[in-house]
Amino acid sequence: MNYQHILAPVDCTDDALRSMQSLLRYASAMPACKVTLAAAVTPGPTPEVRQRKRHHAQSALDRLHGYLKSYGLHTDGRIVEADDPAVAFVAESNDYDEQYDVIVLSPYQARSEDPFEVPCAGSLADRIGQRTELPVLILPLRRETVVL
Repeated sequence: MNYQHILAPVDCTDDALRSMQSLLRYASAMPACKVTLAAAVTPGPTPEVRQRKRHHAQSALDRLHGYLKSYGLHTDGRIVEADDPAVAFVAESNDYDEQYDVIVLSPYQARSEDPFEVPCAGSLADRIGQRTELPVLILPLRRETVVL
């Protein structure tokens, strides 16, 4: 398929960095395609914590944007916020101003030291797929490490 606008949820893990290679391979075959990288943050208990989370997410988006742009891919970034990242990404996918065609993910699960932070809800891809009307494409995760 030839998509015009891809929503690509990302986080700040090594797996997310490696997923950029798969995304690059996939999207570069569609020269007119725009990719919106979206990083989710959970609300902070204070405005200062919220701001630190958003700054961290923006730094990750900037790195990934730079990496993809260096290969000629047209990208932009969004920070989305909700208690559950899947809910935030689905809300973004429903943004009629953006008109996304597909959500592209890599097959990894969110990890947390605190087992109560990420409840036993399945993978992010599964949770997004259950809530969106857009097609969800899961790209293979590259094994080698990407250095940005």
